[in-house]
Amino acid sequence: SLNRFKPWMVTLILAVGACERAALDRGAKVLDQVIIDRAKARKIPVASLETMVEQLAAAAAVPLDDQVEMFKATVAFAHRSDDLSETVLQLYLDRRIGAALPFQAHLTRQAGARADATQSFRREMIEKRNRIMAERALPLLAKGGVFVAVGALHLPDADGLVTLFRQAGYTVSAVE
Repeated sequence: SLNRFKPWMVTLILAVGACERAALDRGAKVLDQVIIDRAKARKIPVASLETMVEQLAAAAAVPLDDQVEMFKATVAFAHRSDDLSETVLQLYLDRRIGAALPFQAHLTRQAGARADATQSFRREMIEKRNRIMAERALPLLAKGGVFVAVGALHLPDADGLVTLFRQAGYTVSAVE
């Protein structure tokens, strides 16, 4: 049945580790849904910075040959997906989330895939989406009283949301 899917979709399926899959099977919700449910329970309005269709289109925009290269790396490390997820979590907790994409690129090379295969992923899935999310978030931020939740990979670097918000005149600081 996987023959009908693009490589990026199969990569996504394989990247979910056994621990996360077991939690989902037990009825656990993904973090996005937990945040939405908590907001709605408190009657706090929820707005999306992008649609699911836009997210899927971004993944599909990664060139097919790069999707295949990243798929190779995912297959090579599929037996370690829980370990890899934990490593990225620890990078986040150590405030070093900017190291996650270089870590992914290193694993891609270690798996024998093309070294530059992750660049298009970064461009399509991170950089382009950051610009769109910032554009849509800025009017909400201007109203005040807004909590913005995004995936951690959207925060760091010169093209990250932290920088984009600062360039728009906002003060962004870490919350402990």
